[in-house]
Amino acid sequence: MMHIMNTATHTTKAPCDAMDEERKFLEGLLKERFTFFIVFAPVYIFGVYAASQITYAQRIWALFIGVIIFALFTFAIWRTNKLVNQTLDNLRKYDSHPYSIICKSAGPRPRANSILLAVCFFVVILSIGMLITTCTKGPATDDNTRVQNHAIDK
Repeated sequence: MMHIMNTATHTTKAPCDAMDEERKFLEGLLKERFTFFIVFAPVYIFGVYAASQITYAQRIWALFIGVIIFALFTFAIWRTNKLVNQTLDNLRKYDSHPYSIICKSAGPRPRANSILLAVCFFVVILSIGMLITTCTKGPATDDNTRVQNHAIDK
C-alpha cells in the first residue's frame, strides 16, 4: 500500500485518508463558492435595475459585465464540482471508506451538486436574457418617466 508523507507534520497517511481530506476541502470550497454566487448574483442584478442615477448605456454595460462575472463564477463552480466528483469516484475504490459502504447499500444515485450547478447555469442564462431584453427594449419611456420629465421642464 502506498503512503503519502505529510512534510509539515512528518506523518504518513494512507491514500484514502489524503483523498478524504481533499474531498472535505473541495466540498467546503464548492459550498463557499456557490453560497457567494447565489447571494452576489441577485444583489448585483437588483442593484443594476434599482440604480436610478445611471444612464441606459451604463445599465447595458453593467449587465454585460455582470454576465461575464456570472459566467466566470459558474465556470469556477463547475470546475470545483468536477473535482469533487472525481474525488468521490476515487474514494469509492476503497471498500472500507464510509462513502463506498453507503454507495453500495443505497445503490447508484445522482449527486445533488449537479442541481446546484444547474442553478448557476440558469442564473447565467437569465442574466443573458435580461441583457438582451434591456438592449431591445431601449431606454425607459414609461408614463412615470414622462411625468417626471414634464415636471422638471416646468
